[in-house]
Amino acid sequence: MEKNTHLIKDTNIEVEIRKVSPMLMNRLAKDFPPPKPPVEEHEINGEIVREENPTNPEYLKEYEEYEDQFNEMVQRILMKRGVVFEMTPERQKEVDQLRQDYLDETGIEIEEKDDRFLWLYEIAIGTPQDLQELMEAIYSRQDVQEEDLRIAEDSFQG
Repeated sequence: MEKNTHLIKDTNIEVEIRKVSPMLMNRLAKDFPPPKPPVEEHEINGEIVREENPTNPEYLKEYEEYEDQFNEMVQRILMKRGVVFEMTPERQKEVDQLRQDYLDETGIEIEEKDDRFLWLYEIAIGTPQDLQELMEAIYSRQDVQEEDLRIAEDSFQG
């Protein structure tokens, strides 16, 4: 089967895009469910009624924070699992230099422990548009491809 590649335009770096199992995204959604809205009590016709309030301002803020964190996790997992490239010694030197430059200029060490992710996210991806196009390429690999259908159909023919 032919490799599916993607060119990160701003940096002119080509990477391979592979499918990421939708079961992984299901696992993530199960392991990190959204917060539940608060239950509030109201008196209606003399009777106490308890109901969720999804418009509660504190809940809306909590849910927005959850969404941001969840979307970042999804993006990181898709990038780690969906982008294939070789971490060459030259690329490792780029990461080491990035870490040193950042430390020299800010006095703070970059917290990211995964050098492969750091290279992809902060060196290979040169612009927000590059990131958007890379994510679109990963998502497009999740769709059932015509070739996949043909292979599946062939496997069922006797």
